[in-house]
This record gives sequence, C-alpha cells and structure tokens, in this order.
Amino acid sequence: MNDSKRKLMLYEALELRSEYEKRIETCRACLPEFKAHSRQADVVFKVSPDFNAKTMRESFKKLEFKASKINIAIQQANFLNKIKLDNESITISEALEIRKKLNGQIQELHSQLVKSAYQRVIYKDDRDIVEPNEVSFTECSEGLEKARLRFRDLNRKIRRASFEIEIDFLDE
Repeated sequence: MNDSKRKLMLYEALELRSEYEKRIETCRACLPEFKAHSRQADVVFKVSPDFNAKTMRESFKKLEFKASKINIAIQQANFLNKIKLDNESITISEALEIRKKLNGQIQELHSQLVKSAYQRVIYKDDRDIVEPNEVSFTECSEGLEKARLRFRDLNRKIRRASFEIEIDFLDE
C-alpha cells in the first residue's frame, strides 16, 4: 500500500502554514460572527442558500488546529537545527532573530544615508551656514552595504537550511 503522506521539508511547511493562514482568513470573512459590514445603507445581506455556516465553522476550527500544529513543528525545527554563521553554530531561531535585527539596522542605515547625502544650509545675514552631517555619507554607504551583504548571506543560509530540514508534520 502506497502511503502518500510524508514528512514535510521546512520550506514546504512554511508555504503550507501560509496557505492555512489564507484559508483561515477566507473562512473568517464568510462567517456571520466575523462579518463586520452586514448592512449597507438600505441594503441587507441574506445568507446564500448554498452557504452552510456550521460547515464553515468546522472548517475554520480544523484549519486553526492544523495551523497551530504546523507552527509548533516549524518552531521545533527552528530550535533544534543549526547553521554556521561567522564560524559559529547557531540555531535557525537565533539566525531568524539576527536577520530581524539586521533588517532593522538596514532600515536605519538607509535613513542615515539619505539624510547624509545632503548638508543642511541655513541662509542667515547674507551668508550661508553649512551644518556638517553627523555621519559621513561614505561611512553610511559602507555600513549599509556591509549590512546588506551580511543580510543576504544569512538569508541564503536560512533558505538553504529550509530545503534540507525535515519537520515533524505529515503532508496532507
């Protein structure tokens, strides 16, 4: 007997979790208890004859349960599996946290770079007063490039690992 169910790779689990989230969103939008705008001016909405709220609620609960289970399996995989970063072995969870912080640094450095591209000039008493930048454009540019390259490298390592790690969750 051929069993078509198999454990998922991490990248597949991430895709399936995203699909579950979209399906949950669709179910929620259809259920009367989540319907925010059931009236509009002089229009009243009536349930379609082929819509069954009970069946939709059951689907909603099943999807929420599956989403919770797959999320737990993904988190376990992230805590148990490691990648190399700067000659150090770190968990995927740690790598994801580092990536999040790097992304914040990139945004901050981007803002600094844009700000440092121009000096502020104040026209006062028929003369120009030029305020020097707090950080030089060159320093900002180099720092931003370094952060972007580190982010790219880390992201590639995380993605590569997601294709190699099998999680404890069976495919549908």
